[in-house]
Formats: sequence, C-alpha cells, structure tokens
Amino acid sequence: MAKLTHYALTLCLLAPVLLGCASTSTSTGYTDDDSKCGIYPPPPVNFAKKRLAVIPLSDKTSQKFTKTNLGSQAVDIGTTLLLATERFTLVEREKMDALLAEQKLVGIVDPATAAKAGKILGADLIFTGAVTDFEIKRSKRGNHIGIPSIGKMPAFNLGKEVQIMEISMAVDGRIVETETARVIFADSGEIKREEKAEGWHFGLYDGGGYSQTGSIKIDESAAGKQLRFALDNLIQKMVPKIDAFYTAQPEPATDKTRTKRIKELLIQFSSEGMEDHTYAARTMVEMEAVPDMIKLLEDADPDVRSLSAWALGELRAKEAAPAITKLLEDPEPKVREAAREGLRLLEQKPAPVQETLEETEKTN
Repeated sequence: MAKLTHYALTLCLLAPVLLGCASTSTSTGYTDDDSKCGIYPPPPVNFAKKRLAVIPLSDKTSQKFTKTNLGSQAVDIGTTLLLATERFTLVEREKMDALLAEQKLVGIVDPATAAKAGKILGADLIFTGAVTDFEIKRSKRGNHIGIPSIGKMPAFNLGKEVQIMEISMAVDGRIVETETARVIFADSGEIKREEKAEGWHFGLYDGGGYSQTGSIKIDESAAGKQLRFALDNLIQKMVPKIDAFYTAQPEPATDKTRTKRIKELLIQFSSEGMEDHTYAARTMVEMEAVPDMIKLLEDADPDVRSLSAWALGELRAKEAAPAITKLLEDPEPKVREAAREGLRLLEQKPAPVQETLEETEKTN
C-alpha cells in the first residue's frame, strides 16, 4: 500500500512536468516554409513586359477568424508575387487609389468596366479577383489511461489529447486585356492544410486535476501565409497561360477592324485626360499606325480627317507632311485649320506625349 501511495503521489508531482510537454506540430501538403512561393519559370525569350493594374480583391468569405480584410491583404501579397514572375510592370499605387476612389472598383468587375479602367490607367492588363473561401474545421481526438482508486488513493486518468484544425482557402482571379476587354485568364488558387496541436491531461476523479492542450490560433500573420499559398497556386496556373497568349501567332486583323480601332484611338488621343492621351499614343505607336493615319487623311468623315491631321502633327510624324499639306485646300474649314495646326506641330520640338512615352519605356 505504501508503494502505491508513493506511486500516486509521484504522479501528482509529475503532472506539471507532463503538462509542460504540450507541443504543437504541423502536417501539410504544401510545407510551412512559404519561401518556395514566388518561384516561377523565366519568361519566354523576347517577352515584352505588360503593364498591369491590380484592382483590390473583395473578401467574400464572411470569416471571423481574423479582424483583417483578406481582400486588402491579398493585394499586397499578390503584387509581390506578380512582380516575381518578371512578366509585368505595375501601375503606381497612387494612380490606382485615385481611380478607385472615383470609380469605386473592387473585386471581380465585368470585363468592359475593367477594360475602361485599364485604359484610364494606361495599363495593358487588369487583374481582378476575390477571396472566396476561408474555412476552418476543428476536431479532437485522444487516448486516456484510467487508474481505479486503491484504498484512500483517488482514481485518476492520464491521457494525450490532439486538436486538429483543417484549413481551406480559395482565391479567384482573372486577367482582362484592356484593348479588347477580353478575359485571357480565369481560374482559382486553392489550398487545403492541416494543423495539429497536442497536449497531456492528468485528472483526479475527486474533482482535482490539471490539463494542458496545445492551441492553434489564426491571426493576421497566419492568414497571410494561407493567402500566400493560395495566390501562389493561382499565379502558377496563370503564368503558362499568359506566356501562351502572347507568344502565339496573332490572327491577322482585317483592314476594317484595324481602321475602326485606330479611329477609336484618335478620339481617345484627343481627350483632355492625360491618361487617355498617353495610352492612345502608346497604343498607336505599338500598332505602327502612322501609315494608316495618313490614309485616314482622305476619309469621308471630316472629323476623322481633322483628328488625323492634328494627331500626326502631335506625334511628329514628319513623313505625313505632304499628305497634310493637301488638306490646306480641303472644303471643310475645320479640316483646313487642323491641317495648319498639324504642320505647325511638325516643326516643333518633340511633343510632351513623346517625352512621356520615352519615360514610360525607360521605366518598363
């Protein structure tokens, strides 16, 4: 009896030590080390970086695990990962904030709205998205050993308890081409992870006892890690689609389609907004549209002739001088005036818009 009593007392004294053995462990299909996120294959040879604007993601999860807005947190993480692909330059945050305040854009917006926003920002592509899932399921399991009471020694139990937390997160994303309002990528990034925390329990059936169970908490930092994994999964899917889209041989545009696009750009080029003006100029230069604009000097619409004459002068397209000169005898007064202005501009120093384009090219 003395030995049993001594044994029981020893267990009671050892209880705090056993409780100190509580530990937390992690089992995951991804790995806790998120340093492997953001590692992507290099872009194809001669891949021209695209100017990308990231619209803040919306948080559709209604989650209560953290106080932070997952959509806002995803923008910062996603921006870092997108830059790591070496395929994009990003629109400055100040310009984005100004547009967002005016247009109230957030989440997955329709392609037409995204394209319009991209043109205002001078972007080639728009990234929109939403955090659509963040779920946590908790469960417990454990093993216990019970010792019945012996004499005056109370019964007690000693056990190990494991708390399991299954985490799932999903982020939807799409890329919209601003020139055509076409969605060139749409997919989801998903993760499923499992966290475990274990601890010891020692209790006396007379009401006394000690217990300690490892705990798992989801704070802003932990939620950010889940977002990083999910966004990385999304971008891993995005990269090959972007490469294929821009390296595939483009379908030749018909003359009618090309002419219509250039007329649209001429109207945008005449806009008072600097963003529209610069975007249209950059696009026309990339399209090598000067020969087409010279042909438009003979268009049946006097507005088109006027815009073309002025725009060619603004772009300092000196090869257009003979064709513009012919418009000095145009029957429409506004066309003759535009021709005089175009010829005057041809003789001036590089236009402000050209300086802007050169600065943009250096930045990119």
